[in-house]
Amino acid sequence: PSIIEVTFLRKDKIKILKNNKKIKLPHTLDIKNDEFLSKHIAGLTKSKNKLIFNIDGFQYNLNLNSNENYILKFKNYKAFFNTVYSSGLLDSLRSVNLDFKNQVIIQRK
Repeated sequence: PSIIEVTFLRKDKIKILKNNKKIKLPHTLDIKNDEFLSKHIAGLTKSKNKLIFNIDGFQYNLNLNSNENYILKFKNYKAFFNTVYSSGLLDSLRSVNLDFKNQVIIQRK
């Protein structure tokens, strides 16, 4: 499968390459202009219809089906993150899955 690596450079520039050619992510995925996401997302891998986000400061990945409603999915993730941040739960996660409606599914290490 074709894998697209996305590197976030200093949070204000995004380098998206596939075979040395720039590609576009869906227009509703606006990480750069979202204060929470621009500070939180460290990188991204795209493989087929799956987006896998690397989270800055934590060892878990954020998984998202790339043809879903991004705005709602990230709203759910922000609520989850803010709710559990001080509990220490985030340090014990392997992945967070946003593919389900109004749910955040976690997988522990």
